[in-house]
Amino acid sequence: MIASLRGVVEKTVEGVILDVGGVGYGLSVTSEDFGKSADGKEAKFYVYEHIREQGYDLFGFLLLD
Repeated sequence: MIASLRGVVEKTVEGVILDVGGVGYGLSVTSEDFGKSADGKEAKFYVYEHIREQGYDLFGFLLLD
């Protein structure tokens, strides 16, 4: 299970790509967290993994609340 990720943020149309040691994790984020994330800066996201038969999605949140 992935609990959190820290890396460099790259904003995309679909969310953010978080570069963690050369591995890019695609995260869906809220519009508020998208706005708070700075492109090219380091950030930490708490991650919720949604695993199902049709796909595997990662949702990132800047706050644990």
